[in-house]
Amino acid sequence: AVVGFVKGDDAYMPSILIDLYRRDPDTVRPLIAEALRHGPATQRETLAWVAAVLRDPAFMPILERQCFDSDAPVRKAAAWSLDTLKRGGLSLARQPGA
Repeated sequence: AVVGFVKGDDAYMPSILIDLYRRDPDTVRPLIAEALRHGPATQRETLAWVAAVLRDPAFMPILERQCFDSDAPVRKAAAWSLDTLKRGGLSLARQPGA
């Protein structure tokens, strides 16, 4: 899956994921959720930032758990993204169907 290619140094991958999510959120959402839960730390961190842009409340429970992740950058990204989602998320990405 595309999500499996996300690495901390892949600057273009968040944009690709956002685009794929906009096209087919029902397919991409579980892929992102799985990688948020079980991916390597750099992937979890990157996807936590992406979650704020996607403005999908389905990611909030995962981000809440990530606030206690063993990796500090993941905790930071999760806390910021969770707070951002609670405030309505970032407006960088169109919502599905918008």
